[in-house]
Amino acid sequence: VSANAATTNYVSVSGAGAADGTSEANAWSQATFLSSATSGASTNDRNWYLFAAGTYGSISLGLSNIAVQSIQKGRAEIVGTAASFGIRWLDGYKGNLIRGFRLRSTYLTGIKVNGDYNTIMDNFIDNAGRGDPLWVTNNTGTFTGQGIEAHGFIGTSIIRNRIRNNGARVNLDHGIYVAGTT
Repeated sequence: VSANAATTNYVSVSGAGAADGTSEANAWSQATFLSSATSGASTNDRNWYLFAAGTYGSISLGLSNIAVQSIQKGRAEIVGTAASFGIRWLDGYKGNLIRGFRLRSTYLTGIKVNGDYNTIMDNFIDNAGRGDPLWVTNNTGTFTGQGIEAHGFIGTSIIRNRIRNNGARVNLDHGIYVAGTT
């Protein structure tokens, strides 16, 4: 596979580290996916990572032109890991797609992107910012809980997401928080 050729890989909660990820039957584990999707160079074509139904931990990625998608809308569920976002793209990565996930009780914001031309589409986000079992409503800024958060960049598209019951601070946490130039 050349550095500019797009690939499609599958991820499953029952996936194996030794699997090649090229089909649902040979799906990667989440750990293999995270290792693969965060190493190497970004490509010009979009690489696809399709998630089978099941419950996964938080995802944090640092490449451009990546698509993560639930094979069945809402059936791949992200339940937050301590002190983490549900799905987070690291700062400056662009052209990514996050589609069809259910995010529940993440410790911090459900989905966070900080890069140009990312698309967040068809996700269900419930109780972002409320995943910590010690969570309490407060005014100290200890917790944050946007459903979707995008900062300082252009071209982000947020399409057909369902967001509810997010945040610990009613006056400062939002369903969707976007800060950017255009």
